[in-house]
Amino acid sequence: MQDEQDFSELFKAYLGLQLSAFDNLKLVTAVLTEHEQSHQCYRGERDGAPWYFVQWQEQVIECGKTNDYAASIALVNKATPFSSSEEIDVPVMSLQQVGYMCMEYAHFDHC
Repeated sequence: MQDEQDFSELFKAYLGLQLSAFDNLKLVTAVLTEHEQSHQCYRGERDGAPWYFVQWQEQVIECGKTNDYAASIALVNKATPFSSSEEIDVPVMSLQQVGYMCMEYAHFDHC
């Protein structure tokens, strides 16, 4: 329950967004890094599809299928079955860069 509250508090400004799965991965990485939260980023498979996800505390944050261009982040149970996962390096952006990225998506959505 505490992890859910922590997640909601950390990501409240971003929960309504739909970004590409990799941009979600960069967003999650930026927020957790800014708040000095330990985490690892992964690409794994679930139901035969490749996904990006982040291991954080005792939970998993899903970022979307790797080819998804309009995904949301979500906190899921650690028991979520990801198979053949591999840790990946994700560029760390500042929260200002995340803001610019979100503005670009908002502009693209209205064009």
